[in-house]
Amino acid sequence: MKILILLFVTIFSLQCESAYRSIDEISTMKIKLVSEVLVPDNLEGKSKINGDGIIIQVTRELIAFGQYLYSIVKDSKPIITINSPAISILPIIGPNQMTPTFAQMEQWKGAKIQTYQFVFENMVGIEVVSFKYKLHLYYGGKYNHTGQYIKGLVVIPDYIEVEPGYDLAVDYKLLDVVNMGTSQSPIPSASILLNLMVDGPIDLKSFSATFQVKGNGEITVL
Repeated sequence: MKILILLFVTIFSLQCESAYRSIDEISTMKIKLVSEVLVPDNLEGKSKINGDGIIIQVTRELIAFGQYLYSIVKDSKPIITINSPAISILPIIGPNQMTPTFAQMEQWKGAKIQTYQFVFENMVGIEVVSFKYKLHLYYGGKYNHTGQYIKGLVVIPDYIEVEPGYDLAVDYKLLDVVNMGTSQSPIPSASILLNLMVDGPIDLKSFSATFQVKGNGEITVL
């Protein structure tokens, strides 16, 4: 009889633990495009956006400026860094990785702003973390009437909601740059890796999404 009672208690404990895990453990991540707007805020005639930062990647025709890693959410709170340099991808026009001055470039388009939402659900389909952010850039800039370049590429946290017991951290970085055009008229394509880390009651889980941003303004979730 004691053995049966012990067995029953063990089974009941395992079932309770399983139910607990099903409630708290994150099962799925969903991403969707919420909105896209083209703001009549042309870059021409304006000063540079927070400077160009440091050189983070170089190809034969292109050079990318910015910083290696951008932390935008920590402990479920947005990190606002007004002075952080946005990512810019410009042409190389001479030796020693020289680039055009701001005044030498023209025909910028934008700002283009896309809003995305990440939703994290637990094992029973309950939403435990929701995160919206804006992908902002100017695009289509030309040098000597050729190319379509990128400036002011930045990810901005917009809305964060987490259930008690969960914490969200988010960062992003430039993975690589390739030329989708020709050597005479380059069109940069930038791969942006967004990392999301959700610390829950049971464990820490990491998720990621990659966005391809082109100099002609096209944005694709890979």
